[in-house]
Amino acid sequence: MKLKKIGTFESCFKELFGIPRQSSLAPSVQGKIILSPPFDRKEMISDLDKFSHIWVIFGFHAIKNNHFRTTVRPPRLGGNKKVGVFATRSPYRPNPIGISLLKIIKVQKKEKEISILVSGQDILDQTPVYDIKPYLPSVDCEPKANGGWTDEVPINNEPSIQFSTESIQNIQKFFPEKEKQLSFQKIIKETLALDPRPGHQRGQMEYKTYGFRLLDFDILWSTENNNFSVEKVFKIGSNNL
Repeated sequence: MKLKKIGTFESCFKELFGIPRQSSLAPSVQGKIILSPPFDRKEMISDLDKFSHIWVIFGFHAIKNNHFRTTVRPPRLGGNKKVGVFATRSPYRPNPIGISLLKIIKVQKKEKEISILVSGQDILDQTPVYDIKPYLPSVDCEPKANGGWTDEVPINNEPSIQFSTESIQNIQKFFPEKEKQLSFQKIIKETLALDPRPGHQRGQMEYKTYGFRLLDFDILWSTENNNFSVEKVFKIGSNNL
C-alpha cells in the first residue's frame, strides 16, 4: 500500500526542538492544513466544520532513512528508562506515521486554496498529511481507559517563565500591535511550560542557554533552578544566536 499525500501542514515550528511532545498541550499554537490536488475539492470537506476536532494522520518526514528503534527513552521518564517503541508515541517507528488530535478553528474554502485552520498542534512545518478524520466523542473517548506507564509518572511542576526587558522590546519591535505581542508571548510561554529540554537535562539546576525557532524568529532562553527566562528574540538569519 502506498499512501497518498492529501496536503501539507503549515506550522510555526521550523525545527524539531521545541515542538510539544503531544497535541493539545499548547492550545494557543495554531497551524494550517492546506489540501493538495486532487484532494483540494470543496465537496471533500463538506460538513467538516460541524465538528470541533479532527484526527490528523501525518508522516514524520524529518526522520531520515526510515530509521526506527525497538525501544526508546521517553522524555517523561527522564531519559533514563527504556520502553518498547509500540508503548510510546515516538517518531522512530517502523512506519514513521503520527496522529494528532487538533481543534478546528475554521474550515476555509477559498477559490485557490482549501485549508483547515487548527490549534493545539504539535507538528513540524511542511509535514505531509495523509488523512483527516473527525473526532467522535461517543466512540473516541473511553472513560475507563488507563495510560499504562504514563499513569505512574507524576507531571512535572510547570517552570516559572519570565521575559527579559530586551526580549519584550524585541517582540514589540516585530509586532507593533499589542494583541499580536501578547499572542506571540503566549505561544512562547506555552511551549516553554512543557520544558522542551531532553529528558536527561530536566531537573538540572545550573545556568544554561537554549534556542528554538518559532515562525520567522529565533528564541534565546535560559534555565536556572527551574526558572526559565526568555532572553532575546531575533529574526531568523540575523546571526545573533
